[in-house]
Amino acid sequence: MNMEKFLQSVMIAACFSWAVTCGASTTNDPPTSEPWPDDPPIMEDFVSEDHDDAILAMLRTPLVEYGAALESYLGEASANNRASINDQDLVRIYQQIRRATFAQLIYTFTRDNVQQTRVYLAVSGRPFRDLTQNSPHLHLPELRPELLDDPDGPYYRLVSPAATFASAGVPANSDITPSPVSPKDPTANHNDAEIRALQTLVREIASGEVVANGHLEVYVSRGMCPSCARAMARFAARYNVDTHVTSIRGTGEPREQTPIWRDFRAMREEMIAYLQHVFVPPAERGTTTAGYDAAEVLSGEDEDHPPRNPCHDEM
Repeated sequence: MNMEKFLQSVMIAACFSWAVTCGASTTNDPPTSEPWPDDPPIMEDFVSEDHDDAILAMLRTPLVEYGAALESYLGEASANNRASINDQDLVRIYQQIRRATFAQLIYTFTRDNVQQTRVYLAVSGRPFRDLTQNSPHLHLPELRPELLDDPDGPYYRLVSPAATFASAGVPANSDITPSPVSPKDPTANHNDAEIRALQTLVREIASGEVVANGHLEVYVSRGMCPSCARAMARFAARYNVDTHVTSIRGTGEPREQTPIWRDFRAMREEMIAYLQHVFVPPAERGTTTAGYDAAEVLSGEDEDHPPRNPCHDEM
């Protein structure tokens, strides 16, 4: 698997799929649309099947870009101790890939009578350093002060100049923020993929890199939680943006698994297998440090069984 060539093919496929998706539904049955009450109208279409892989191509892009960034980070973290790494060192990375929400936002706007497009990719969950800080055979790379707000940023090498990997943070007084999960945990939803992507878009509107009054297509690997839906609705109203959301229907429960859910779950497992192939020596695969259950490490919890918040990783 050549990651660089695969990234290029994924971006090309995603651009083609976007054109197809905007023109027609990709499911046998019409997608189910559900408005969020008491908010400006944001329609979220839930899809169960994707016969031409148009929706999956949109979600494959952030997954593969995320995997490429993880590969870069792990290459640095394991540079001096590659031969000793086992699956337990990467357990939280495996779990995050299985549980994270992946999203792609495509924003189209017009400036000076010219239509332009920006792509925002996002993944929920913790920074790479948090996922490996307790791994005995990995060395945490130095974190420079200027990277405190976006420690993973340097590891992303997007192949398209029109794309950016999202990070949290908005201008002062912006109301495009998540709703608290509880008074005791007011910042829990800041790790949500949709929040990160929206806040990155808000920053670019504020800086003049893009302009308001555009059209936003959102593709997300699971239904939005109420916090993300409210933030999406506020964004659409504040910046006069026509917004459409497409989400995968399905959960890990056997009776609720849909074809598209299973297909995307298979993509997650392929990414895990690739990282394991690159970083875990064959003799160490399926093994862990003493005191850990190898089967539990390799299976982990999937995205549909997080401990508390249904919208992002909470490990």
